[in-house]
Amino acid sequence: MGPLSRWAAVVFLLLAVSILPRSVGPYLGNTQGPELPPFELVDQSGSIVTLQSLLGRPWIVAFIYTSCPGPCPRVVERMKQLRKRIGSSTGLDYVLLSVDPDTDTPEVLSAYAAAHGLSGRQWKLLTGDRGVLTNLVRHGFLLGIERRGTGTEEAGKRRREGPILHSLKLVLVDKRGTVRGYYDSSRTGETATLVRDAALLRLELPAPTPAR
Repeated sequence: MGPLSRWAAVVFLLLAVSILPRSVGPYLGNTQGPELPPFELVDQSGSIVTLQSLLGRPWIVAFIYTSCPGPCPRVVERMKQLRKRIGSSTGLDYVLLSVDPDTDTPEVLSAYAAAHGLSGRQWKLLTGDRGVLTNLVRHGFLLGIERRGTGTEEAGKRRREGPILHSLKLVLVDKRGTVRGYYDSSRTGETATLVRDAALLRLELPAPTPAR
C-alpha cells in the first residue's frame, strides 16, 4: 500500500470513529446532547470569543485548518452553501474552529476568510491555545483529533509534525451551548437535515423587539 492509500485509509478510519458512542444525534426535541464547557478563543479579527459570547444564538461549527490540502476547502464550501440556503439575515452564526492553532493565527485566519469569501459578522474563524482547542474538540464536541508525526529531525530535536486528522462533521449548537446534532458534511441528505434542524432551533430564539 502506497503513502496516499495509507493516508486515505487512516482518514476513513478517523471519520468512521469520529463520533464516540455516547455522542449520537441529532438531539432535537426533549433529548439533550453534550453541553459545551467554557472556553476562551480568538477570532480572525483578534477579538476574544468565549462560549458566553456565543450564547443566545444557535451556531453551526466545522473543524478545519488553513493548510489542509483536501477536505477542509470542501467543508468550507459546504458551510457557504448552508449559509446561502439558510439566509444571511437569520439569527445563526457559522463557526470554523482551527485544529492547527500554532499556524492559524488571527492574521492567517483573516487572510483565509478573505480568500474564501467569508465576510460578515456571522462568520467566526477561531484559534487559540492548542490545549484548549484539543480539549474542546475531544471533551466538548466529543470528536476525534490527532496530529501525525513524520519522524524526527535529529536526535534530541523536536519531533516533526505531520497531517492533522480531524472530524469532517458539522455540529449544530443551540443558543444555550448544547450540541443538538452531528451531520456528515459530505452527504447532501444530511446537510439538508441540518438546514431543517437549524430552522427549528431558530424558532427557539426570542422574537425581536418591534421598532418604535
